[in-house]
Amino acid sequence: MSTRSHLTVYGATGFTAKAVVAELWKGGSKRWPSSFKWTIAGRNRSALESLRNSLAGLEESNMALPDIVLADVHNQESLNDMASKTHLVLNCVGPYRDYGEPVVKACLESQTDYIDLCGEPAFIERMHLQYHEKAVKKGLVICHAVAFDSVPCDLGVELCKKILRDKNALPSTVEMFLTLNATRKPVANFTTYEAAIKGFASTKELRDLRKRLATVRPKPAPPGPPLNVKLGGANAGLLGRAGVGRDPRRNSWLVPYFFSDPAVVRLSQSLQVYLSQSGDDTASKASPVHFAAHLEINSLRAIFLFIFYFIIFQFLAVREWGRELLYRYPGLFTHGVVRKGNIRQSELEGISFAQTFYARGFSSPGLASSGHMPNVGLTLRIAGPEAGYVATPIIFLEVASVLLRKRDDFKKGVLTPAVAFGHLDIPAPVTREGEGGVMNALQRDGRVTWSILESQG
Repeated sequence: MSTRSHLTVYGATGFTAKAVVAELWKGGSKRWPSSFKWTIAGRNRSALESLRNSLAGLEESNMALPDIVLADVHNQESLNDMASKTHLVLNCVGPYRDYGEPVVKACLESQTDYIDLCGEPAFIERMHLQYHEKAVKKGLVICHAVAFDSVPCDLGVELCKKILRDKNALPSTVEMFLTLNATRKPVANFTTYEAAIKGFASTKELRDLRKRLATVRPKPAPPGPPLNVKLGGANAGLLGRAGVGRDPRRNSWLVPYFFSDPAVVRLSQSLQVYLSQSGDDTASKASPVHFAAHLEINSLRAIFLFIFYFIIFQFLAVREWGRELLYRYPGLFTHGVVRKGNIRQSELEGISFAQTFYARGFSSPGLASSGHMPNVGLTLRIAGPEAGYVATPIIFLEVASVLLRKRDDFKKGVLTPAVAFGHLDIPAPVTREGEGGVMNALQRDGRVTWSILESQG
């Protein structure tokens, strides 16, 4: 019998990781088996012991307290030791471009599965290029971006495609609109901000990675005409030239979605084509789609503030001296959204997200090849609580739970959520525990949910 723990939360004393640990503890037997054994890991024993002791002050749980393992991202031997003692590492240590690779290497060395909270496209695509084949040979699951970045969006696109196929339609396009609802000013942790700075600073690295990726992975060729994603234009005034626009389907201002979801979705489309060419039956059913994503902003004042701060952020993030200023004065350059130190739970109340997907397809492949516009459609909505620190632990742990229960059904390799486990979800209500995949499990939990708003054709 294996003496490994079921899972290990690495970097457990970080801000987001503490929320993961608390959510894991509160989940109890509802999410985990009665024999569940878990570990928290990091480099500071006293901080880990304090975290473990704090669990007793939360609501009662029928689980045992976690074991403690010391591991330092700067000490590969300690990471290898940590990974060898568990079946699954939940890596919460970012920015991942700085600290992620040693943990991935430790899991590959120790025959251990790995998931993370990463929203950094350069890291995700580099890990896929460097380690995918090795992970496949070892039969391991290495899956990035399995929290708010980018499970709702990546699996939302997959749900749209499945629902269209259930209507005997050929999926063609999916557009996603993200709305952040807040009765108070949103807040963000400094580590999240730091990762964003380094992400914007790595645009050249990302371009080079994608050139390499294009030589070994096929470029998807979705059916039908591409989406027109230009929101503004040279003749659309100041806002238009800044990329701000309107859409008749949405009652808000729109800007291009600059977070990681579009990159993850497009990588998923490419990998599905690659797997289908390798004879993967489930991947062959997942035809690629044209994809676009937009961020909704509800007031002109918020639009002008967004443009002002975003232009400054972009300018500074690509210059070393500018990054130093951004790191030193996070509140100044984010209108007070980012700060160092902990965020109180009360500051997250009254904040929620909603992603609305407009999917279109063709009632027959012949229409797609003859120049017609898509004639079948649906509107899907995914909604949940505050995205970064409330929804993220819920989603992250639901992925871990499904992975532990259905590991044999997961694709192996260094993959995105849609490719690793998107085929498990059933695009219909499921009630039995364990039925379907991650989105079905989230639906049963009731805090992050999805629904079909409209179906056409």
